[in-house]
Amino acid sequence: MHLQVSWVYKSSGNEWWARYQPQDYRIIDNPLGNTADFKHMVKALKMAGVETYADIVFNHMANEAHKRNDLHYPGTEVLQGYSNEGVDGLVLFGNINQNLFQNADFRPAQCIYNYTSVWDVQHYRLCGADPDVGLQDLDENDWMISQQKTYLKTLKDISVTGFRVDAAKHMTGGTWLNNVSL
Repeated sequence: MHLQVSWVYKSSGNEWWARYQPQDYRIIDNPLGNTADFKHMVKALKMAGVETYADIVFNHMANEAHKRNDLHYPGTEVLQGYSNEGVDGLVLFGNINQNLFQNADFRPAQCIYNYTSVWDVQHYRLCGADPDVGLQDLDENDWMISQQKTYLKTLKDISVTGFRVDAAKHMTGGTWLNNVSL
């Protein structure tokens, strides 16, 4: 038996669509629970013979422009108040005293206008009506891929046995090939 569980990363907001806007992979903290809650749930499911599949979002990150005009990607302020020493038990991996990603880890801000174009869908960002600048589209560089791999390996170490990748059509085959060999 398998159970697909909701998104396991840092996100905020009570709207359903806010769960599709990751702020950071290195910590689980959202209205559905935190890292400790997730680990406890996965362990209980495993003891009951149920495998856990996690829903993940790898093509984009949350838009933080509502906090500051120049903040269009999640940064260190997202993790203020958490302890890198793991005292609170929420840190999954990495150094939370540094940004997970930098501006260079995102593609230029251009919205998808032609959804019939594979190139546009895989290389531009999801936007709403003007003036929405959209969700920051992650570039396929070595740092980004290494962090996503570490995230997946960490979830596997917690006993997550599978993944559902949201918005996979927005990612190129290169992203898939680089993350397949865990």
